[in-house]
Amino acid sequence: MSWVLGIGGYSHDASAALFHDGQLVAAAQEERFTRIKHQGGFPMKAIQYCLSQGGINKKDVSAVAFYARRSNWDKVFWTTLRASMMNLKYTLAHRRGFVTSLGFRFYNSLKFRAELARFFEESGLPKRLFHDYDHHTCHAASAYYSSPFERSIVLVIDSVGDGNSTTGWIGEGNKLRKLNLQMRYPHSIAHVYNRMTKHLGFPSTGDEYKVMGLSGYGKPTYLDRLRKLMIFDSDNSYRLNMDYFTYQYAYSFSDRFYKEFGPARDVGQPMSDHYADLAASMQQFFEEVVERLALYLKKETGIKNLCLAGGAALNCRSNGALLVNGEFDQIFVPPGASDLGTSLGAAQYHWHSIMDQPRDFILKTDDWGPKYDDDTIRRELDRFGLQYESVDDPAKAAAESVARGEIIGWFQGRMEFGPRTLGYRSILADPRKPDIKDRINKTIKFREEFRPFAPSVLREHVKDYFNVDTDCPFMTFTMDVLHEKRNQIPGVVHVDGSGRLQSVAQQDQPLYYRLISRFYELTGVPVVLNTSFNLAGEPIVCTPLDAVRTFYTSGMDALFIGGYVVRK
Repeated sequence: MSWVLGIGGYSHDASAALFHDGQLVAAAQEERFTRIKHQGGFPMKAIQYCLSQGGINKKDVSAVAFYARRSNWDKVFWTTLRASMMNLKYTLAHRRGFVTSLGFRFYNSLKFRAELARFFEESGLPKRLFHDYDHHTCHAASAYYSSPFERSIVLVIDSVGDGNSTTGWIGEGNKLRKLNLQMRYPHSIAHVYNRMTKHLGFPSTGDEYKVMGLSGYGKPTYLDRLRKLMIFDSDNSYRLNMDYFTYQYAYSFSDRFYKEFGPARDVGQPMSDHYADLAASMQQFFEEVVERLALYLKKETGIKNLCLAGGAALNCRSNGALLVNGEFDQIFVPPGASDLGTSLGAAQYHWHSIMDQPRDFILKTDDWGPKYDDDTIRRELDRFGLQYESVDDPAKAAAESVARGEIIGWFQGRMEFGPRTLGYRSILADPRKPDIKDRINKTIKFREEFRPFAPSVLREHVKDYFNVDTDCPFMTFTMDVLHEKRNQIPGVVHVDGSGRLQSVAQQDQPLYYRLISRFYELTGVPVVLNTSFNLAGEPIVCTPLDAVRTFYTSGMDALFIGGYVVRK
């Protein structure tokens, strides 16, 4: 028997995953335990959870697979130095920022080595059990080895990982092979999107999805000008037009960019049409680049199955555009496509490519985190003296509550792995109400008014409400809602007529499926509004205590937690 522990996301979104003979046993992000969003560092709490879920201790681990090469941490230092030389005049003018950046890179390299040494010392594991793999290799592995495909192309796009920003792969059987599509930092379409995110006044890690939502309110009036930011070569590799970029700690926009596109929006400044149009233009530009790269891989290989990974693969609008253009037979995007998913990819790559083990695992659900039984939940409710009722069928009772117009917290089963809530730690509401989005944004989520919510749809009714008929269990595709259905579910239809689709299949999520089915019986609508069970700036809830605290500090009407319901 072999236990392979995967570790990912050291710089941000730290995570751990545990496989037993190639089967996923547990996976979780460190942020869910520390309550610090996008928590980086060594994921000790996530590792402890995974080992506990597997019923083993550290000494039982057969191999530890890490998502970045130790040697490449030194390369990041030299990559930073080389990149700064591309604009030497600006670097000298801002030498303080340049020196700070180099010091930060060097410090991170030393810190990583110290953390790693301490992990092995405390666990008693010999260092020969540790295996470090290239960052993009782990991204590609997390997508391909989790997919149902026996043969597929894989496109990985992120800001930077081990010096790479874009890579192409072929997955066949239990092997991954790298293709000639490779872009090196700083030439990164994902980094450009990140810079635009900050330009639009969203400075926090992971705020790119806000630009995705804002883009629906604008028009791509700046598209032609944005295309000048990137130069494509004859082999479909690309490079940034450095006239628009400069270097100070990290790549940012130059004076020329600001002259053409105007000043950055301050955090909290009212959102004008200008910034909405910039968001729409950036989104369309991003979609064009991703489509061009994906079609290039298809042309080079003749393969029509596509896997996407890297932080850019969380762009649901881009994924949806690829899906409907008809160029690919099937597209798979794992729920943890960003750095947090590299813990899975590192372990899977070790098991399949290095150990030469056959594939017999497909990622069909996303519930790999902690679960709490009713006794544990009841003790937590009693500890705070809360009033609650027992319910024989939480799904039925919750559906009836939502049908009455209540907004509920839904805390059931094992926690999701990834940034999207998929019916285990969710806030649910009636999508038929036109004002429900504003109510949730203002009184529960406390976030920007332009942010949309997702529709969870019974799998057999996807074609009745959307312009596709496909499995989409991980909420990784934004699709158009049919015109004739938009007035029926206005609470989950974005301003541009789209919705971030989650299909719910009975065999994969029986409890959540039963809830939506009961809501369908009561209302004639097989759709519920689903958003993550958290407040703005916080991770999704993990424990019963997290759920109770979030419930009582927001405007939710009821909390369905295990076999109990709590009301205010």
